Amino acid sequence: MKNKLFYDDISGFYDDMINSDAIIKSKRGLFKRILPEWVKTAADVGCGSGNDSIALSMNGLNVTGFDPSAKMIKTARINAKRCEPGIKFEQASASKIGEKYHNNFDAVLSLGNAIPNIKPSELKTTFNKIHTILKVNGIFLTQLLNYGKVLREKKRIVNITKSKDRIFLRFYDFSSDSIVFNILEFGKNNLNDRKLHSTKLYPYQKDYLTSLMAETGFRNIKCYGDFGFNRFLRNSSEDLILTAER
Repeated sequence: MKNKLFYDDISGFYDDMINSDAIIKSKRGLFKRILPEWVKTAADVGCGSGNDSIALSMNGLNVTGFDPSAKMIKTARINAKRCEPGIKFEQASASKIGEKYHNNFDAVLSLGNAIPNIKPSELKTTFNKIHTILKVNGIFLTQLLNYGKVLREKKRIVNITKSKDRIFLRFYDFSSDSIVFNILEFGKNNLNDRKLHSTKLYPYQKDYLTSLMAETGFRNIKCYGDFGFNRFLRNSSEDLILTAER
């Protein structure tokens, strides 16, 4: 399934699967701790159902969320009206963000493994666009899984969660150049009521990403293993956190 269609397809149950209320509460505290006070405007690139955008807005930031999935954007707008109605959302992939946003944001965030959903042929263009929509000295913050560890261990089961009446099994299929990410959803009381959703992820790693970011003009690029900004350990860190400045 094409990536955009995958996220269209899962938009109806995504927030139930990830427990969005808990994520918003956690991210609100995280953003308050890690973002400098001078950051007043932020872009949430790959915003999905809007959880990070809402958490940013709760901290007083002027937020615009971007996502290529039309149904995720629709869900984000509904969620934002319930929590923070001032957030603006636009359906756009990162590389297609409009010129009116150039030199517009103090910070650009792309969290929750959004970057590995972008094809290699579009990644440099994406970083160029993120660089362009930042103000001078603006901050870029991105988070993805430590795919070196994922590829080495090849653990197929990612997570099993449940909502009121559904169970969600997230798992991987591994190939030579990519990972297929799958979500199997099924009814708690009817195992035959099931559907499989799948999309391709690109397991980008630290050296490639930092090199590409430098090529597109980012400076002061730093790598961490978590949001405590502890040192990135190639063999053991669960996440790869990258920060940079325009």
